[in-house]
Amino acid sequence: MHAVVVAVSIESGREDEALEVLQSRVVPGVRQLPGVVAGYWLDPGVGQGYSTIVFETEEQAKAAS
Repeated sequence: MHAVVVAVSIESGREDEALEVLQSRVVPGVRQLPGVVAGYWLDPGVGQGYSTIVFETEEQAKAAS
């Protein structure tokens, strides 16, 4: 298995909007990617976010990134 790790910056005061976009567009889009095994989204603090998406193959991970 292979993973893609993404770090994002979230503008102060727009955290609720970012969460809505994550739930309504990002997660459903990730679920449709070929080879997705799992996805993890972390909120380590104000203005930051991280995701780790696990794929079956290196090729699928590279294609997604």
